[in-house]
Formats: sequence, C-alpha cells, structure tokens
Amino acid sequence: MTEITVPPGSWLRRLLQVSDEPLDTILAWAQASDGVTELAWPVPGQRQLLVTRPDLVEEILVRKHKRFRKDAFTRRLSNIIGDSLVTADEETWRRHRRLAQPAFHQRRVDAYARVMVEEAEACVAGLGDGERLNLHDLMMALTLRVVCRALFGAQVSETLDALGRAIEEYLRWFPGVLRTGKSPPDWIPTPANRRMRAAVRVFDGFLGRLIAERRAAPSDDLLSALIAAVDDDGATLSDPELRDLAATLMLAGHETTAVALAMAFHLLDTHPEARASLEAEVDALEAPLGLHSLAGLRFTTQVFKETMRLYPPVFGLGREVLEDTPLGEFSLRAGDQLWITQWTVHRDPRWYDDPLAFRPERWTPEMEAALPRFAYFPFGGGPRVCIGQRFAMMEGALLLAVLARAARFEMVHPEPPELLPSVTIRPVGGLPVTVHRRS
Repeated sequence: MTEITVPPGSWLRRLLQVSDEPLDTILAWAQASDGVTELAWPVPGQRQLLVTRPDLVEEILVRKHKRFRKDAFTRRLSNIIGDSLVTADEETWRRHRRLAQPAFHQRRVDAYARVMVEEAEACVAGLGDGERLNLHDLMMALTLRVVCRALFGAQVSETLDALGRAIEEYLRWFPGVLRTGKSPPDWIPTPANRRMRAAVRVFDGFLGRLIAERRAAPSDDLLSALIAAVDDDGATLSDPELRDLAATLMLAGHETTAVALAMAFHLLDTHPEARASLEAEVDALEAPLGLHSLAGLRFTTQVFKETMRLYPPVFGLGREVLEDTPLGEFSLRAGDQLWITQWTVHRDPRWYDDPLAFRPERWTPEMEAALPRFAYFPFGGGPRVCIGQRFAMMEGALLLAVLARAARFEMVHPEPPELLPSVTIRPVGGLPVTVHRRS
C-alpha cells in the first residue's frame, strides 16, 4: 500500500492554514499529493483525509459506496434539514429517494420552466438602470422564490422574506464547524447557537404550514406529489419525513443555484468576449423564453457548466469510512473522515488545459467524453447523485438567459471575490454590482 501524504509543518500550522485560507490551502495540498492527503490535526479516533483523484472518487461514490456513510460535518446539517436525502444513512435515504424520484421525472421538471422564466422576468423588471445592489443577495432571493413556487406552490410573500433571512442566519453559523473541525454542541446556548435555533424555528413553521395546507388541499406541486407518494408496502411519508424532505430540497435547491448564477455574472463581466457571445445567443431567441428555448442556449449552458467547474457551489462532499477498506493503492481505516473536493479536482491541470482560465467553449461533447468520469462532478455522483440535477441545469440556463437579455451587472470590485466555505462557497461581503439595463 502507498503511504498517505502529510503536508509539511506542525499540525497547528496546518490547522491555521486551512482555517485562514481553506480553498487555496486544500488546492495546494491536493496538487502536491498522489490522491490522498492526511490533514493531520488531532481529532481523537479519526483521520481527516483529503481525496482528490477521479478514480478514487469513483471508488467511494460508486463501486464501494456501501462501505461509507455521510461524514460528521454533513450530519451536523440534520439540525435544519433533518434525516433525509443529504444526511440520512442507507435505509432511510433509499426509502426517501424512491418516494421522491417520481416527482423529478422529466415531464414534471419541464413544467417548472414557465415558473423560472416568470420569476426571472419579475426580478429584472424591478431593477433600475444605474442601481447599486448585492448580486449574491439578489440571486438568493430569486432562486428562493423559484424553488418555493415550483416545488411547493408558495407565492412570494413576507413569509418567504423571513424564510430567506432565516436561511442566511443558518448559513452564517455553519462555517465555524468547517473551519475548526468542531463547534459547541447545538444544545449549548452560545449566541451563534441561539440564532441558529431561532432560524430553524422559522424554517419549521413555514414547512409545517405548507404541509398542512397541501394535505387539506393538494396542488400541482412537488410537495403534493410527495404527500401522495406510496411505497411498495403501501406506506406514505409522515409529516416529519415530509418536513425533512422539503427542507432538504429547499436548502439544496436555491443556495447552490444562486451561487452559480452570481459567479457566472462575475465571470461574464470580467470576460467581455464571453459576455458578448452569450448576449448574442439569448438576443437571437424568440421571446418569451421558455422550455422550447433550451435547445438554443448552447453557449449559455456552457457558461453555467464552466462556472460550476471553477466555482462549484458544493465545493466538497464528505464521507466516513465504516470498515477498514482499500482505496486504490491506499488503505483506509474505519472512522476515517474523507473530504472529496470538487474544488481541487475541477482545477487539476491533469484533466483541464489552463485549469484556472474561464473558457466556456471547452465544453464540447468530445471534451466531455474524454474526461475521466469523476473529473467533473458538481452534483456528486453514484446512487446519491443530486436528485435535482436536471432542475438545476434547466434553471441555471433559463435564469442566466432571461437576466442577461435584460441587464448587465458591472462588478464594483472586478477581482475574484474572497470565498467562504459554508454549506456552499459564498462570496464574502456578497458581490456589489451596478445594473445597466439592456432592454
């Protein structure tokens, strides 16, 4: 077996490095390793390992997936999304996935295109020429409205604004867990934990009301489909199970797309030729845009894919080793905590020419066919691949097209933003922009 790489310096130095500059640090460590790096700070009974090679990622997520479970960091998400698709172990996950899958059939997902376009058009209609705003906040509000309306039939309201603030509060709490490897247990009444629990109460109240309303009066939305879903043994989802599934889909379905959209507009603003190509493509399409427009959004889709390569909203996945097992030429021990990082794999020069450059045109069918299977995995992979992948890709292309057709977003600070790893990567201080109306 090959020895696992340990970065130079003391464990304290390494901990300070990854705490101060987490993304740059893990990228440097990954590029100096053979595929597995021991982060090597003292957590009793555990090794923290960084996995950064596509063939090893495939072993973990596909070929040997039953030998792993979600890691300790991911399981901390259960305090807001409960025991469901992201956090649940095998049996619960399999049941929830089986019941939720019909709600994501292509015909149902395609029906959400109209909602996406309508919400994007309403968003840009309210923007004034020369207006200054935070683009990340704007995209968070837009995608929250899309996911709540498309998946749960909830219209824009003050309730959604309060929900957005609650989600923001929770997302500010989670980075402390990632930076230090630990945080006070949720029950300890620290100021951060009190704010987190208050945010969870807002979340619970919103979802509880929605579930009760849909049980009383079903609608043509995903939540109603989940309520009606019946397992092979005739069982249906309980209210707590519905709450956890709905929370998972809401959190995963809006923050990730918002980050990708905000970073796409940052990249377009700093690459005028790419922006001109995208604008020419969307301007040539017949209005209004919709599901029928997707075939004509080839370059727009390439922009979205390339953005998720350079800035994968979910920058890493976590797994815990359940039993001693080989991984390629390495040996893993039960209890090892694995970080499988899209951030490092997507920026690896072994898989991408000029990997730090923004080149949407690289995404040709030939290039994708030549890539190792897990050299690009913004939605994860294997049995637990993101259930909303098609929804997210359609949403990304349509929202980019509608917004770019109506406005340009000029960055106040054109340099790459500082990014904070949380549940997703988030631009520190947001993305201040000036709006320039095009239509």
